[in-house]
Parts: sequence; C-alpha cells; structure tokens
Amino acid sequence: SGTGDIPVFKAVNNGTTPVIDTITVTPVSGSGCSGIPRSFTITVNPNPTVQLTDLVVCDSIQVAALKFTGNVPNTTYNWKFDNTAIGLTQSGGSDSIPSFRAINNSDVPVKAIFTVTPISNGCTGTDKTFSITVNPSPRVSFSLINQTICSGSSTSPVQLKSNVADCSFSWTTNVPAGISGVMTSGTGTQIPAHALVNTTSQPIDVIYSVKAVTTNGGSCEGIRADYKITVNPVASIQPVKMTICNGGTFTILPTDGN
Repeated sequence: SGTGDIPVFKAVNNGTTPVIDTITVTPVSGSGCSGIPRSFTITVNPNPTVQLTDLVVCDSIQVAALKFTGNVPNTTYNWKFDNTAIGLTQSGGSDSIPSFRAINNSDVPVKAIFTVTPISNGCTGTDKTFSITVNPSPRVSFSLINQTICSGSSTSPVQLKSNVADCSFSWTTNVPAGISGVMTSGTGTQIPAHALVNTTSQPIDVIYSVKAVTTNGGSCEGIRADYKITVNPVASIQPVKMTICNGGTFTILPTDGN
C-alpha cells in the first residue's frame, strides 16, 4: 500500500501460471474528501523455460521426433540449428524437431548446436541450447587380402583395422563340412594364425565375418566385413607301397580321384 503514484518495480513470477494482483485506488482531495475507490489489476505472466538434453546417436539411425517441454503450459518453441551435415535438412521450425535419419559421412563425430526459444503469453524465455552428435559408423579393413593355404598349413595372422578410432572387433564363422581347426568366434585386433585341415577332395572356403563397434561416445556398430580363407586339399596316392614281378604292371590312384 502507499500514497501517490505506484513506483516503478520489477515484476516477479517464479511460478508456472499467471499471477494477478488487484489494486484499489482511493482519490483524496486536498480538502480531505475521499472519492469513489477504483480497482485495476496487474497480471505478471511467468517466463517460460524449456527442458533440453544433449543427444548422441549413430550414423544411419532414425532419430525419433523431439518434442520440447517446459514449465509453462501451452508454450510454443522456436528453434534453429547450425549444421545440416547431421542429416536434418530443415533449417528451423517450432514446437518440435521432426524425425530424421542421422548421417555422418566422415570418420569423426559430427555435431549440430540447436538454439530453442520458449514463448508463452507474449513472454519470451531465455534461449537454451543443446546438441545432437552423430558418431560415424566404423568400417573394417584387413592387413592382408584373402588367403589360400594347403590343408594342414597355418594361416597368416590378420590385423583388423577401422576408419574410426577406439573400436573393438569381434568375428564369427560357420564351420564348413570337411574342415577342422576353425576358430568359430573371437575378439581382439587380429584373427590369429591357426592351422586348417581339409579332409575332402575339393577346395573349401572358410568365411570370417568381422564387425567393429565404437567404444568411445556411444556403441556404434558398422557393417560386417567378410574375410575368406580358401583351404585346398592335399593330394595323396594309394597304395603307398606295392610289390610286383619283373615286367609286371601297376596302377597308382590319387585318393581324391583327380
């Protein structure tokens, strides 16, 4: 309460709904006569805010639509961002970020910074920022091209590499019929040397399927890559010893029939 003009003051509303104050003014003349009181209101709307969380996704992932939320009901949100390389081509909008397919065509993370402005009841809240980071998909490469060995021989170790730093590797394979010594699965940065035996009469391919997964900034899995080792059979003959008479004949047959 007071007398004279209402002084300048800083409006405060720490809640989430408008605050309304009714002010009654009574005029009093210099002779001490009071006039009819009149009332008016001052409404203080809350400043809207927006809740944001940084997002990290993998290349080629379909990112769900991101709908903004805040402290004041019926708030609208204007937003913009600085990098279309993440796969979002829309330059800006309101209320929510639409679903989009994340893209990263490089070997390092790609980040976009979003600025969101909440607006409610004519009041503009403080701009807030958050980021969407798209990590690259790791691609597997091999230190050696596909190998061909003879049955019973040992393979050469194969080093596993990726275009992306901080990756872990794993591999699996199905064991073909007639082959022994296959490493059915494993992890690490190489497929170790190992001996393979082909008990058939035909070459057999052993396929190792290798995948890389990033270990820093999210587990992004790349497309599997195949590494082939061809195991050729070793020819033998039967019989290995024979006794014949002078002038006689003999026949030697390869066991594989070729």
